[in-house]
Amino acid sequence: DGPQIASMGSKWGSMFFIVLGHACMEAMNVAGYKTAEDIVKTPLSYNAASTNPWTYLLLSGQLCVDTFLFISGFLLSFVGCKRPVPVVLGTLLRYARLMPLFGFVMLTYICVVPYLAWGPFSPRLQSDVHDSCQGSAWWSEFLFVSDWYPWFNLNGGCMGWSWYLSIDMTFAIVGMVLLNIWKLSRPAGWALTLLLAVACIVVTMQQSVHYDLDYDIVSPSFSTYAHYLYFRPYTRFPGFALGLVTPWALDAMEKRGLRRGSQPTFLAARVVVLSCSMLAVGILSFSMTLMACGTSAHHDTKMTFPWAHGNPMRPWESH
Repeated sequence: DGPQIASMGSKWGSMFFIVLGHACMEAMNVAGYKTAEDIVKTPLSYNAASTNPWTYLLLSGQLCVDTFLFISGFLLSFVGCKRPVPVVLGTLLRYARLMPLFGFVMLTYICVVPYLAWGPFSPRLQSDVHDSCQGSAWWSEFLFVSDWYPWFNLNGGCMGWSWYLSIDMTFAIVGMVLLNIWKLSRPAGWALTLLLAVACIVVTMQQSVHYDLDYDIVSPSFSTYAHYLYFRPYTRFPGFALGLVTPWALDAMEKRGLRRGSQPTFLAARVVVLSCSMLAVGILSFSMTLMACGTSAHHDTKMTFPWAHGNPMRPWESH
């Protein structure tokens, strides 16, 4: 289907930055491949990471997570609009689909990887696995509830980069509830989703101002940014909400006769379609560029939402 395929088009760039960012950041955090003295520019380190624009472009890739949250909400709503969406059964089926593969990866990471490590950095890796995967850290991620418990985890948790799965599980449950409400009452579904998205934006901005967080590699608060904002559900929900309501907008367009194949084909219409494509690319590029400049966390909130706004343009344009 056109809108569904169009939403997949933005995946390649987002996946590129996610893989590249995790290959860099997780190697530093877990295995210790980093030299703290070379991060901030000093008289003894003129070519530090903070002086390289590519460093900030890499860090701005965190916006790409919202692309996949948008796609998650879009597919849930696009498929669920035309068939029943039972919340309890849907949650159980989702867990049964994710748990075997994730459980195997976690088992390998905890029980096998430490014994395969060799070299001068191996003690750091073994220590990180041992310290991070004790207590409630492993089972909270195994149950996909690590976005709620433990709420504040100083060491990032066991396989901390898997936070996305817990966020996505929470949003899937909330999305199924909102989708069923929308089926019963279109205005109620729209209003409740909008209310939740706005509330999340307000809370995110309040948290960033209250803790004075900066999404800047040279900022003292950079190391605590993740604990307060990066993987919090209220920070990521607006992108998911945009994906959830995009099929609702397509449904409203179809009921007004704006179906695929009924669109005008004259030159002006083609110009409009091209403009939508350029606008989507421009919004995404503009958001990443501003993030690459090392903006503060409350600006990060403003950039995350425009980035997510660029994603619905493609399904609407293809429709």
